[in-house]
Amino acid sequence: MAQRDAYERIVSGRGKLPRPYATLLASPDVAEMVEKLSTKLWHGALPRQVLEAVFLSVASEQQCRYQWDNHAAKALETGISQECLDGIRKGLVPDQPPALSAALAFASEMQRTKRVQDSTFASVVSHFGEQGTAELCAFLALATTISFLLNVQRTDGDVASAVRP
Repeated sequence: MAQRDAYERIVSGRGKLPRPYATLLASPDVAEMVEKLSTKLWHGALPRQVLEAVFLSVASEQQCRYQWDNHAAKALETGISQECLDGIRKGLVPDQPPALSAALAFASEMQRTKRVQDSTFASVVSHFGEQGTAELCAFLALATTISFLLNVQRTDGDVASAVRP
């Protein structure tokens, strides 16, 4: 019953059940909490362009093709260039406008070293403020959670096949 209720609430807000929630519905309360966090962050303090770029950075780092394929076109719609996407896909931090570069550097450092340099942190705070910086940290955690859920489901057919060429 709790799973059905969670399913219906998530679908009522989105029109469908996103793929990651197929696994999360085994814990309905967690599924609904993740949905609330996702909704808040996707409509929060950070520009959509930043969110899409960071989401793809995580997809690349976690080798989650499904996540990449579902968001690459959305990223292009925000004005991110194909050249930038190609760089992100290769695990690079492409040269972009300062705010986007700061967010991508932050995401890259967190994913690879589990820390950020003081200068990277200061750059993110200067572009997005304290609220935006907090939301960027939470968004990285959310995007990583999504990639883990998708990779557990083997949505690519072969999880071992890397996103990067």
